[in-house]
Amino acid sequence: MVLIFSSSLNAEEKISYQGYLELNNYYYFEQDESYVPEAVLSFKLKILLSEKCQFKTELKARYNYLELEKGVFLEDSEYRPFLSVEESYLTYSWQKADFYAGIRKINWGITDRFNPIDLINPVDSTDLINDRKIGLPLVAVNYYLGDFRLETVVAPYFIPNRLPPAESYFFFGSDLPEEKELPAFSLENVQAGILLAWEYENLELTGMGYHGYDHLPFVELQFLSPIAMQVNYSYEKMMAFGGGFEFAIQQVVLRGEGAHYHYPNLVNQDYTQYVVGLDYSFGQIVDTYNLYLTLQYIGETPTVEDIFWVRHLLTDAGSVKVIFGNEFLEAGLESVYNFPNSGLILIPSVNYNFKNNISLHGEYNYFSGEKESFWEYNQKNQRLIFTVKYSF
Repeated sequence: MVLIFSSSLNAEEKISYQGYLELNNYYYFEQDESYVPEAVLSFKLKILLSEKCQFKTELKARYNYLELEKGVFLEDSEYRPFLSVEESYLTYSWQKADFYAGIRKINWGITDRFNPIDLINPVDSTDLINDRKIGLPLVAVNYYLGDFRLETVVAPYFIPNRLPPAESYFFFGSDLPEEKELPAFSLENVQAGILLAWEYENLELTGMGYHGYDHLPFVELQFLSPIAMQVNYSYEKMMAFGGGFEFAIQQVVLRGEGAHYHYPNLVNQDYTQYVVGLDYSFGQIVDTYNLYLTLQYIGETPTVEDIFWVRHLLTDAGSVKVIFGNEFLEAGLESVYNFPNSGLILIPSVNYNFKNNISLHGEYNYFSGEKESFWEYNQKNQRLIFTVKYSF
């Protein structure tokens, strides 16, 4: 159930807020705990300090009884925090520039769901399907000059991606130590990124560069004796450069993005990842119901073997998303297929919005793949999700 509320203190709306209360119901078919309820409370606040300066924040409290006992409030914990600061930052506009400082989420991706150039923020992947971006302390500047936009981001504090911890449903066997050895807080380890975007009529081109650390760890086995071994991991420096495009032609939108990742301290680990695809709007098919189609290809070269399933999961894959509906009823089907190991994720869904602002959402998560593959391993996580939402 989601309860959304909003208000302002005066006519000028110098202070405004909104939020939601969400109740998700997860039904697993092959887990010991078959029913897992979850409640999420989000609160957003915006304060206009002046015509050029404002403060924005979003706090989120999350209850999931499988993880609450782990008791976390910090983003660098392996479990999702019970209380998290999603974003909290100041913005200031001056002439042709916007300045940002605080905890923020930077969005550089162009394609749907899979974004090789979106490298600034770490990601919470403790739930394979419902991952979320983690807010990162940073400073940023957006500078506008005609059709060009230049964005510069500096993040002094490193936070790693959150992978499924041991004993969680999506844990996939890479049992990393709970006490992580993270890069030290120093000038040498500062992460920085720059993005240049150019927009002209129906065309948008983007170029980017990144210097910092990979938010995912590198994992390897060390054999201590013929019968003993240990798992070693490290967070490595990374440089990346890439770009993307978006071009609209009537009912068709072509999109693409890609990046090359270079690891100066590693051998034979560099690779390039790219995504190309199109969106097509069929318009109204029946009465007020519209039909939308998204097709994408996810590729990687050269293909690097990853026996720990930390990265390189989609090396030669296709994705399809179909949405059919209107403002009240919407049915969707999303699928991803990885050709080398027949890995398949299938997500049918339906959403209904009542006129009195009550809405219902349901979806099913299906996994399959070749034996001993990442996708076959997650067949035990096939589940039905039901969400109720009430807004006013």
